Amino acid sequence: MSKHLIGLWCVMWLPVTVGAEMKVRVDPVPRQQRIEGWGASLCWWANIVGGWPEQSVDEICDWITGADGLNMNIFRFNIGGGDAPGHEHMRKDGGAMPGYRPAAGAPYDWNADANQRHILLKLKARRRDAIFEAFANSPPWWMTKSGCAAGNTDGANNLREDCYDDFADYLTEVVRHYRQAHGVVFRTLAPMNEPDAGCWQAQGGQEGCRFTVDKQIQILHETYRHLHRKGLLPVTQLSAMDASNLDHCLAALRDYVPRQVIPHIRQINTHSYFGSQRQELAALARQLQKPLWQSESGPLHVQETGLANHLVIAQRIITDLRELQPVAWLDWQIMAENDPRWGLIVADYQKKTYRKAKSFFVRSQFTRFIQPGDTILETSETNSVAAISPDNQRLVVVICHAGDATLPAVIDLSRFREIRGPATVHQTTAQLDCATLNPVAVIAKRLSLTLPALSVTTLVIPVE
Repeated sequence: MSKHLIGLWCVMWLPVTVGAEMKVRVDPVPRQQRIEGWGASLCWWANIVGGWPEQSVDEICDWITGADGLNMNIFRFNIGGGDAPGHEHMRKDGGAMPGYRPAAGAPYDWNADANQRHILLKLKARRRDAIFEAFANSPPWWMTKSGCAAGNTDGANNLREDCYDDFADYLTEVVRHYRQAHGVVFRTLAPMNEPDAGCWQAQGGQEGCRFTVDKQIQILHETYRHLHRKGLLPVTQLSAMDASNLDHCLAALRDYVPRQVIPHIRQINTHSYFGSQRQELAALARQLQKPLWQSESGPLHVQETGLANHLVIAQRIITDLRELQPVAWLDWQIMAENDPRWGLIVADYQKKTYRKAKSFFVRSQFTRFIQPGDTILETSETNSVAAISPDNQRLVVVICHAGDATLPAVIDLSRFREIRGPATVHQTTAQLDCATLNPVAVIAKRLSLTLPALSVTTLVIPVE
């Protein structure tokens, strides 16, 4: 056998590294939820970063809100409870959130929490379409059973029985002050955060408070009463209950229905760390005629590292948008200290330095292109999501490919009336950071491309 034939035979039997072709059909009807935007919580990072030099604060806020950055417009402002004097157990990366009343009977200290407020006002100045939510992780320490804002000694309910009225008054007073003093209007107020979690224990590293379902209902009724009494309704309304588990949210909502609390709630909030009943929760939200937010998520207990870690969250975003159908999707931490798993921006809080993490660009594949006002469409593949602009002329398709081989893909646009031009392509891989690639032609309403291993690809296609 000649050397040429031997060489050809060897090439033919090399291991195949290209996956079978994936076909993604995009359907312009039926239509799903209309997106309000993307965002994140301000705690704990803003409690640190808000005290940095003004030039750094401005650049970070530009990265967060800019159209060429994360393009975020929804921000959850934390109303800190404040822990007891002498307690030193809160995490050092901003977890010791200041409260506004340091002790029972003390006057409000409106100079407290200056760093988070600084960030809040910077974001407000940058986004005219900003949506603000105020939320609490814990009551002030002196309203708790344990005397600690991290939780009860046994992880049980921690708000004292005689302080439900006081806590509701505290929360609504902060909301009223920010409206009057700073022109910040919180569209919603969430009086509890992950009340279903059993991990909130005294001497823990962050503020947290357990509320069993009956106590959730009690604090919601009390807070609604104070919103009404102070004339804050209907501009500021309640959201609930920010469960850590989708299934817990579903179960609690079912318990809310006969207790006359649903009419007091503007919007349902859930976190998508855990749980599987996305479609059931979406169906109940539609039945109750309440918008649904995925108000916090991140790589909790995700074992993958590097880019693979970020693709787990990218796929979660896609799954949430397809099945849970939230109108908003929010991260927990925009910034994190030396932690590229959680932080979209990684910082050294001692040196006051910062950089964009790979997750910044993975998230941008969604947030830059699926914009407020866009409507989610159905796609045939579970690793894809699509959205259409309000004028029905801009189609966005995002595909997450977590495999370790390249994957040929065909996008079927045959159900659209007309395709008006080529697709612009934006891609994040190990080497690319939401990079704009050469346009791809659409031929006979079909678009063909090859997806790199471990990648997120966004296509923007002019349609009619």
